[in-house]
Amino acid sequence: MHKRLFIACIVCAAIALSVATAQAQAKPKTWHRVITMSGGAETYTGQYDSRPFRLYGGRLKIVAHVTPDPELVELDIEDWWSATFWVERISKYHYNSFYATMDPTEGATTDMWWTFSLPKGKYHTYPSTANCEWSYTLSEKR
Repeated sequence: MHKRLFIACIVCAAIALSVATAQAQAKPKTWHRVITMSGGAETYTGQYDSRPFRLYGGRLKIVAHVTPDPELVELDIEDWWSATFWVERISKYHYNSFYATMDPTEGATTDMWWTFSLPKGKYHTYPSTANCEWSYTLSEKR
């Protein structure tokens, strides 16, 4: 009798453990901010390079906003701004990178976002902009 009760308890514990494990694995992934950056109207090489950060191989998202230089409107050349945001793997070779470009002559607006994937690794990000104030956030779905 005690043996059957003991076996029943073990079976119930195993079922409870498997249900708890399944619920933990089913946890939905959410966006986690990796880095946020902003800068001035003109960007020179290296001026706004980020600190190194680690990506875990999840889905990535860049959300960017630019404010064109007000002098462009005064000069009637409001479309003479651009912004490119690079995410590049830190390694001996320059591979596994992504860049997002905002160029009004190509139809870009001042608020844009992109989703993409990169493999797990150590990365840095840097902008290349002209004639605009800018900010962007890189997030990873984990």
